[in-house]
Amino acid sequence: DSGGAPPSPPPPPPPPPPAGPAGHRGSVGPAGPAAPAASADPGAPRARASRRVLAVIPARGGSKGVPGKNTAPVGGTPLVARAVRACRDAPTVTDVVVSTDSGSVAAAARAAGAHVISRPAALSGDTASSEAAVLHALDAFEELHSLTVDVVLLVQCTSPFLTAGDVESVAAAVASGTADSALTAAPFHGFLWRRAADGTGGGVNHEASYRPRRQDRPEELLETGAAYAMTTAGFRAARHRFFGRTLPVPADPARVLEIDDPHDLARARLLAPLFDTPQGTPPDTPRTERRTPPAMTVATTEPRLRTFGPRVAGPGRPVYVVGEIGINHNGDLGTAFALIDAAVEAGCDAVKFQKRTPEICTPRDQWDVERDTPWGRMTYIDYRHRVEFGEADYLAIDEHCAKRGIAWFASPWDTEAVAFLEKFDPPAHKVASACLTDDELLRTLRATGRTVVLSTGMSTPRQIRHAVEVLGSDSILLCHATSTYPAKAEELNLRVINTLQEEYPNVPIGYSGHETGLQTTLAAVALGATFVERHITLDRAMWGSDQAASVEPGGLARLVRDIRTIETALGDGVKRVYPSELGPMRKLRRIQGTLPAPAAI
Repeated sequence: DSGGAPPSPPPPPPPPPPAGPAGHRGSVGPAGPAAPAASADPGAPRARASRRVLAVIPARGGSKGVPGKNTAPVGGTPLVARAVRACRDAPTVTDVVVSTDSGSVAAAARAAGAHVISRPAALSGDTASSEAAVLHALDAFEELHSLTVDVVLLVQCTSPFLTAGDVESVAAAVASGTADSALTAAPFHGFLWRRAADGTGGGVNHEASYRPRRQDRPEELLETGAAYAMTTAGFRAARHRFFGRTLPVPADPARVLEIDDPHDLARARLLAPLFDTPQGTPPDTPRTERRTPPAMTVATTEPRLRTFGPRVAGPGRPVYVVGEIGINHNGDLGTAFALIDAAVEAGCDAVKFQKRTPEICTPRDQWDVERDTPWGRMTYIDYRHRVEFGEADYLAIDEHCAKRGIAWFASPWDTEAVAFLEKFDPPAHKVASACLTDDELLRTLRATGRTVVLSTGMSTPRQIRHAVEVLGSDSILLCHATSTYPAKAEELNLRVINTLQEEYPNVPIGYSGHETGLQTTLAAVALGATFVERHITLDRAMWGSDQAASVEPGGLARLVRDIRTIETALGDGVKRVYPSELGPMRKLRRIQGTLPAPAAI
């Protein structure tokens, strides 16, 4: 109500500004922005139960403003999973798909209960439109399931406080035949200004010399950018989200927030306890944060937890198990796919590769040294290129991991490799033991804001302390390791896990094993390792320096199985008499003593 009472007599209000382009997040009148006419759904409206309503959530992996945005946790849940949950809870929505080019997004989406449509590279760039992604997902879904979709929704996972009610409102408006297209919009009472070329400003939705009270102004609505619904036939004809009868449906203005930069993400994380509490999340629920630049990291009451996409690792959580493919693929995509499949079948949480820029990581005096390889005699630099995957290979790996529902990341050996991997929105980065002393690499990794796993093989306590200082302790996970391949049992020194736990009480400790056999890795879990990594291979007799210290598919499956058994068997440390013991106790104990009360059992 700024500006006081209006002058008398007031001049007539100016005409509304012309509507912006479709999809523009601006102020719109109650009837919605002007849009080209399009034919309505040619079929007569059917009963809601007979309509197939598909919600499409576009969530590509790349994001310039907030790296890893779509899997960034808010209120402990990845953004994409929050959107999936809102869509699944809307009664009118029959199917939910996430369109993505990212393995970590796909894994989070599947975990939340959505179908995943792999988005082609042509639709994954910065200039690709949301409409193009929705059209592709719509066509792919119908073809895959031999179904006809009547209503399609575009739901943005960058609106963290979208509710099932918001989704239901737009879906029902179109499914019922009330509208051809619908959008979420919030009441808006602001005075908009537009800057001219000379720097001066002019009123957009008001006359600058006339300041009416809010109650005297016509209602305006702000497009929230959260949810849209369209008849499928109309959407395909118009190829954009607004056509025919467009209905703005009201949304709570307090919940309107779109995450476009790290500050938006920080605000969302601070607001989540307030908005999520009515849905059953206690305000003091611990939050684990990821991918916020270090200065923007929000404090958490569980400092020893680390996020890997939708998963959380640390004390009290399931051990995060990684199948380290490394370079055991020998430069062959088919072998890489087979190793990914083996990791999936075994129950691993992720697979990991190694990424080098050969000209940087190979000493210059070694470039021209010739060596025998399975592909003939070649120089060492040619060999390094022969076993190194490029961008097209990793795109294929990313797509394969997305299809199989497993996360992947890598150990970058140089800063150029970090930039390369960042294109794929990995859930974490790994520092190989050999790179622990590379401060430039560590600083580059810290700047990504992602979880960084630091292996400590071939390193002294002083070197480890320095690396932790460079990386910062807020987002790292330390791995005990012995860097010989294979490592001898007497040199594993597993009690270092406890030493690291004592020296770094706010950092989760894991284990990266290079030994033969499985027993010692299981012992590491019993000692408290929260992260386990083992090299994997299809056959230990294959060519390559890491193959002999690797685990074959059958052994990997047994390892994961036994890790889960140990997790269960370790329990919580509270001594109690279990109900299953009462029968044997009565039969075998000569002097019964005092039987425990049921509450104490």
